[in-house]
Amino acid sequence: MHLPKTAGMALRVFLGNQYPLDRVMPANDWRELLSVDLTDLKQYDLFQGHFSCGLLDLLPADVTPITFLREPVARTISHLKHLRRDPSFSPMAYELAAGRSLEELVRDDRIIKLCCDVQASLLCNYIPGETILAGLRADQSAGRIPNPDAFAAPADLAKAEESLARFGFVGLVEDFQEDILRLAMELGLHPPHPLPRRNFDPEGATDPNALDPETLAIIRERNAIDIALYEAVKQRVATRPPVMQSDIGWNLLAYGIYQPIAEPVEFAMDGPIPGSNWYAWEESAGGGHRWTGPLSETTLELPLAPAFDFEISMHVLIDKLGDLTVHIGDAELPIRADSSQGRMHRIAFWVPAALAERNGLTTLRFQTREVFQAESDLRPLSFLVRALSVSRVEPAGMAPPVHAVAVPAPVGDAPRRRRSAGSRRRAGRR
Repeated sequence: MHLPKTAGMALRVFLGNQYPLDRVMPANDWRELLSVDLTDLKQYDLFQGHFSCGLLDLLPADVTPITFLREPVARTISHLKHLRRDPSFSPMAYELAAGRSLEELVRDDRIIKLCCDVQASLLCNYIPGETILAGLRADQSAGRIPNPDAFAAPADLAKAEESLARFGFVGLVEDFQEDILRLAMELGLHPPHPLPRRNFDPEGATDPNALDPETLAIIRERNAIDIALYEAVKQRVATRPPVMQSDIGWNLLAYGIYQPIAEPVEFAMDGPIPGSNWYAWEESAGGGHRWTGPLSETTLELPLAPAFDFEISMHVLIDKLGDLTVHIGDAELPIRADSSQGRMHRIAFWVPAALAERNGLTTLRFQTREVFQAESDLRPLSFLVRALSVSRVEPAGMAPPVHAVAVPAPVGDAPRRRRSAGSRRRAGRR
């Protein structure tokens, strides 16, 4: 349940990579749910988006609800900044908020009421999903734009706390990376590495303490219920034991969720990829692919069986192959280029048994010189992958040596079709 401005996009990218595309419900909000046949919901394993609690009664009984809360003052500031910069976020609010300072927005009741006690309000909203969908269909029939906000519920602390008791996992944005590890441990999900970061703020972070005291006092007063809810949850989770990324890999193997790789295997590009910073699968004339990003580092985490050397083969698109490197820890693995056609390259490299992690996951780190943005794509992109496999498995020490192919260092400017984004960051049911 994606509460607004609670790092939901970073969380959704992480969760979306855990399931095959056809097991993820395609609707991300109430309007999109109008186009989904509710009788088909049992075929999905992951449901995520901007919904209220009324959705829960429409879902299969074995779904584990999860959500994240954020410190309310910081969340409200982020919400106000988004309203004033992004017309697609809320077109009507954008007309009122664009070009104005935070101090002005906080004192405009038309704006501030849209941003306060939002977390408690959504958690209190148990208007049945069928009722909401029926109202939205009536809007459509009458030629009106379906408006889920018409089904809002007032914030109530007791009801919000009661609602959170239904959730199988509640995390805090302020503990985002550690709570992602806890979520992976509790639900048997693949641990991300590197850990996902909270969404990039294009305006730069705003320190609440830098606001004038009167403005800060107004925000706190208008978020009294959210603040009380957040503090109660923060106190409740403070005693949770720490969790390490290595613990998760050990558990995945110990409980049989993962089996050690001891023979060649090909990864379905439209299925889960064990690693981080992989965008969703996209259909294309070449049979489909996945872009990596938004960071210049992408990982592949594999449960490699001991006492074997492993050849990893890939079909990648990158402007200059010399910009791509792969590492395990501090060791760089030589890349062999088997064939190239334009910017498409078939490459391979060996993972020696000595570098494989025993009783855990071996992390391969792919690094590019930079990320970029294509003219028709707002995402920061690193490199594209069309095929990925463990192509050979040999007894330790039996693999042939890999000789790196000399690739000229990149010269000149980046291709005109793209603009560099440097290293800028943006950001179920089992």
